[in-house]
Amino acid sequence: MKKTYLILTLTFLAVFANSVYAQKLKKGKHDRKEHEIQTKSGHSVQQKTAIVESRNAPDAEYELPQSSMDSVWVDDQWELSSRTFYEYDESRRITTQTIQILVDDEWLNEEQVLYTYNDQGETEEIIWQDWEDDDWENRERYLFLRNEQGDLSEESLFDWDGNDWTYTSSRQHSYTYQNGLRMSEEVVSFDLGAGEFQLVESYEFDYDNQDRVITELAFGQHNDDWEPSARTLFHYANNEDEAPELIEEEYYDFEEDSWISAARFRDISFVTWTNDPGEYELESFYYDAWNAEEEEYEQVYRGTRTEQEHGSFTYIEEVWLDGEWENDFRYSEHYDQHGHYRGFVEEEWNGDWNIVASSLISYYFDEAGELLHIITRFWDPDEEDYVNDEKIGFREGVVASIRTQTKTLDLTAYPNPGTGIYTLKTEEKATAISIADMKGHQVNALVSQEDEGYTIDIQNLPDGIYLVTFMTEDHSQVLRLIKQ
Repeated sequence: MKKTYLILTLTFLAVFANSVYAQKLKKGKHDRKEHEIQTKSGHSVQQKTAIVESRNAPDAEYELPQSSMDSVWVDDQWELSSRTFYEYDESRRITTQTIQILVDDEWLNEEQVLYTYNDQGETEEIIWQDWEDDDWENRERYLFLRNEQGDLSEESLFDWDGNDWTYTSSRQHSYTYQNGLRMSEEVVSFDLGAGEFQLVESYEFDYDNQDRVITELAFGQHNDDWEPSARTLFHYANNEDEAPELIEEEYYDFEEDSWISAARFRDISFVTWTNDPGEYELESFYYDAWNAEEEEYEQVYRGTRTEQEHGSFTYIEEVWLDGEWENDFRYSEHYDQHGHYRGFVEEEWNGDWNIVASSLISYYFDEAGELLHIITRFWDPDEEDYVNDEKIGFREGVVASIRTQTKTLDLTAYPNPGTGIYTLKTEEKATAISIADMKGHQVNALVSQEDEGYTIDIQNLPDGIYLVTFMTEDHSQVLRLIKQ
C-alpha cells in the first residue's frame, strides 16, 4: 500500500457537530465500563515541558517552504529517502504536493496531491495521483461540499477505475429551513452493495423565541419503518456576555412507545480561549447516568478545563467512586507567547499520574529572528523520557525533514469506510492509541482491547476522516479511518 501524504492539509476537514458533549452519548451507551474507556481515550497531561522557550521568535509569517527532504534512521545513520515539492496559491494555501522517492541514487516520482478550495477558503476537493507510465494517474478523490447556508451537503470518497471516478463512500445531506433556521435534516449514504443511496439518518429541530435549538429529535429505521429513536433537550441560561448560554443537555431513548431517560450533561460552563477570543471552550461540566431502578440520576464523571499562559490549558476528568471524586485522566496542550503549538501530554491516574502519550515541539531561531529548525520529541515509556523523533530545518526556503524510521506494523482496520465501530486487527500490543481529526485535535473515542486486536468506537463523532496513531514500545503507525 502506498503511503498517502497529508502534510500541510490539516485545515481541509471542518468539524461538523451539534455540540461536543451532546455527541458523546448519541448512541445511548451509558454503562460504567464504557465511560471509563471513553474518558481515558480523550485528553490528559503532565507539565514536562523542558523545551518550551522560543528564541527570538518572529511575529511575521514564515516563508513558505518550496520543498522538504526526508531521511530515515538506518544502521545508526541518516539515509535520504524522499523529498516533497510544494506549490501555493495567492492566499498561501497549498495547491500541489509532489513526492519523490530515492531509489538507487535516483529520484523517482511517487505521488502527487492536488487541492482546491471554496470561496470561504475551505478545502473542497483533494485528488491523489500515482506516477504510472511516465504520467500522473488518478487514484483517489475526496469531495467536501457545503450548501448556500454553510451546512454540509456532501462528503464523498472516490476511486479511479481507469476511466471515471466511482464511489467508495458518500454521505449527502438535505435540509429544510424556516426563517433561516434548520428545521430538519436527512442523510443518505451510498450503499456499495446496492449501488444506490439509501436514507440512514433523519432529524427534526425545535427552537425557542431566541432562535436557540431546544429539541433535537432523531429517527431510526425499525421494522422497515422510520420512528423516533432518541431525543435531546437543551437548556439555557440568559447570559449578558457573549459566552454560550447552554447549561444542560438531557438524553432520552425511545423504548416501547415511550421516552426513557438515559443521561445528561449539567452545570455546563464555557470560557473564552486566549488564542482566539472569538472561540469559546468548554470549561466544566458534570455527567450523570439515569438509574432506572432508583428512578434518579447518578453522578458518573466531571470535567474541568483550566487555562494557563498564552492559551495553554489543562483538562482533568474525575470519576465518582465510593461517594467521592477520584482522578481519572488529564490532558494539556502548550503554546508559547507567539501562539505556536508546543505539544501535549496525556496521562492516566493509577495512584499517581502516568504518561500515556506526549510530544513536545521546540522552535529554534537565530539572532536575527529567522527560524532555523523545529524539533519534535515524543515520550518513550521505556526510557521514561522524551526522545528525538523529527527535525525540520529551514534554510533559504528549503525544509530538511528528518524522521526516525519505524517498521511497518501488521495493522489493519475494518470495516473502513465504516459507520463508527472499527476493529484494529493486529498482534502488536499498544502502549497508547490516540485519535485526532484532520485539524490535529485529539477527540474522544471508546477504545477497548479484544482477542484479535482493538475496537475503536467513534459513533459519537461527526462523519469525516480521523487519524489513529497506534503506538507500541518502539514503533508507531498512523491509520486513516473514514466514518460515513
